[in-house]
Amino acid sequence: MRLAQQNAVTSLSEDCKRQMLTASHTLAVDAKNLLDAVDQAKVLANLAHPPAE
Repeated sequence: MRLAQQNAVTSLSEDCKRQMLTASHTLAVDAKNLLDAVDQAKVLANLAHPPAE
């Protein structure tokens, strides 16, 4: 956050915004993959059942 505040008024602000957007997207995808892996492990361990379709 501090880095974003420092770069807010510089010519690098657009590049900083793009990098932060890329990083946030990567974090969101990684979080989803982690949740999917945990759910799959629960199913394999018979701790949970997949949702009925």
